[in-house]
Amino acid sequence: MIKKVMSLDIDFFFPEMNTYQKYFDVDLTPNQSWQVVKWKAEKNKKKLTFEPCNFALEYVKKILINKCKGVKVIGIKEHDEILEVLRQNKCENADLYNFDFHEDICYGNEDDEPNLENWIQFARQENLIKRIAWISQDGSRKTGLSTICASTMCWKDCDEDMLPDFDLLVVCTSRHFTPPKYWYLNRMLRKIATGGGK
Repeated sequence: MIKKVMSLDIDFFFPEMNTYQKYFDVDLTPNQSWQVVKWKAEKNKKKLTFEPCNFALEYVKKILINKCKGVKVIGIKEHDEILEVLRQNKCENADLYNFDFHEDICYGNEDDEPNLENWIQFARQENLIKRIAWISQDGSRKTGLSTICASTMCWKDCDEDMLPDFDLLVVCTSRHFTPPKYWYLNRMLRKIATGGGK
C-alpha cells in the first residue's frame, strides 16, 4: 500500500516565480502564455532570467537518489492529474510531501472542480491523502484560504534526514508555470529517480 508520496512540481525550481507569475494567463495554451509573459516582462523592463535554481536542483537530485529507491515513478503534465495517479495506485490516507512553489490547496478561485490550484483539497476529500507537508521556495506564499493544515517548510530548512523513504514519486511539469525550455526536467528527474542518470 502507498503510504508516502513525493510530489515534485518543476515550478519548485524557479525562485523568480512571484515576479513573473502575475503575467500568466491560464486561459491561453502554455506556449502562448509564456510568449505573453516574455512580452509583458520586456514591456515593463523587468530583467527576468527564467532560470532554475541549481542549488534546489542538486538538493532534489540527492533526495531522488536516496529516498526514492525502487519506487513507482510517474510523470504528469499538470498537477491536478495527480488525482487519477493517486486513485490508480490505491492511495489511502497517504502522507504527501509536495515540493512545489505553490501551496495547491486553495487560491480562492472556483473550487467546485479540481484544478491546478486546489487538487490537494480534492485528494483529501477522497481520503487519498491525509497529512500534507509542503516543501516550498523562499518566495512561496501561504494563502490561508483553507482550513486544511499543511506543515510548511522551505527546502533550505528541510534536511534530507527529515524526509521518509517514499513509496511513490509523481513529477509534474506545470507547463503554465515552468518555462518551455525546462519541460525536459520532468523526464530527466524521473530518470535520476530510477537510477538512469545524474
